[in-house]
Amino acid sequence: MNAGDTVVWQIMAHNTGRTPLENLTVSDPAFGEVTCPATTLAPGARTICTTAPYTITRKDAKKGKIVNVATVSATGTDGRTVTSRVRAKVAVRPPHRHAPRR
Repeated sequence: MNAGDTVVWQIMAHNTGRTPLENLTVSDPAFGEVTCPATTLAPGARTICTTAPYTITRKDAKKGKIVNVATVSATGTDGRTVTSRVRAKVAVRPPHRHAPRR
């Protein structure tokens, strides 16, 4: 990936428990709004949520990577809240340096 490219993060929420989950939300402070096609998950069900598109900056490229941390939360029908943090990174090529002209 290079500066100017667009990244859309996909975050999978998977109910690995035995209780249905409701009010599923994903918080992604670094990349803003996250859209999930489902906010209720039966046991064993999953959904893939997506962030708004993000354009990679030269500053990102200088760092060589973009790290994203999102938090998935939902409430079980038993009233308990479950939360999971997910972390992902993508490598970004540093900007090209041009040789000085002679």
